[in-house]
Amino acid sequence: MADDIRVDVGFLRNLKTAKLSKALGGNMSDPVVCMIRLWLYCSERHKKGTLNGMDKADLETAAGWTGMPGAFAEHAIGMRWVDESPDGSLSIHDWVVHQPYIYHFDLRSERGRVGAKARWHKIPNEENQALNATGNAGGNAPAPAPAPAPDQDLPNSRTARAPQVDLKSTSSQPKPPPTIGQVVDYCRERKNNVDPERFHAYYTAIGWMVGKNPMRNWKAAVVTWERNDQAKSAKTKPPVPVDCVGRELKTTEPKTPVDFTNPTHYAMVKALDSAGINTDHLETLHALKTAFEQHRIQKVGG
Repeated sequence: MADDIRVDVGFLRNLKTAKLSKALGGNMSDPVVCMIRLWLYCSERHKKGTLNGMDKADLETAAGWTGMPGAFAEHAIGMRWVDESPDGSLSIHDWVVHQPYIYHFDLRSERGRVGAKARWHKIPNEENQALNATGNAGGNAPAPAPAPAPDQDLPNSRTARAPQVDLKSTSSQPKPPPTIGQVVDYCRERKNNVDPERFHAYYTAIGWMVGKNPMRNWKAAVVTWERNDQAKSAKTKPPVPVDCVGRELKTTEPKTPVDFTNPTHYAMVKALDSAGINTDHLETLHALKTAFEQHRIQKVGG
């Protein structure tokens, strides 16, 4: 049983489609219709499923989305209809799996060109085949050669052999992609935080392509992901708290509240208040001690 159908890329642009939608009060900007429009756009312009040079706004324009800007792209990515790589590039999820006919369009075109070239140079020797059949029917003697004998050196000779064309050598044969196990082992070897399954699934979805070219070194791509993760981690690392003289504050102290009935605590608060230092924000004993120590150092230095 068939599990898919072929739809003309101009289906949503067809006048009858527009008339049908208008007659029944349909909405050509419905999110599902926009998703179909995006697929049809890719089948015409981005046959590998990778939306090269397009950002999220371009994606919504290609899909015909007229609703809130950014909403369609956000939900399409969040629901994994569209994949977003760490470098921000976009691609249709599992395009090579669901659209292999379109994805391998260039390979089929190349094979068709090579096949046409082979047929153009091949000239069938029908006369020799007929003579051989006649001679074999009359006895064991070989059939006489046609007179005059054709010149074997002439390129237009009817007995000239067609050139042998190797289809495999004329078409690009990409190297087989790594298995998920190989990616897992390499990530463990490098002791990085790259998710092997996410890495393998992403490049499988785009046919192990880098832009418009087949991937040559998947290990180098792992290293790139590794460095991107490190860069993101460095940007999101919280700042280290320091005191007024630039020393790092220890944050491992227990958060003991200030006890104003304690004479020591009360004396430190009074000393800070007398110096004109606001103590309203000093809710823990550690914060009170730190502020008092800073005040004492400044007082001695002054």
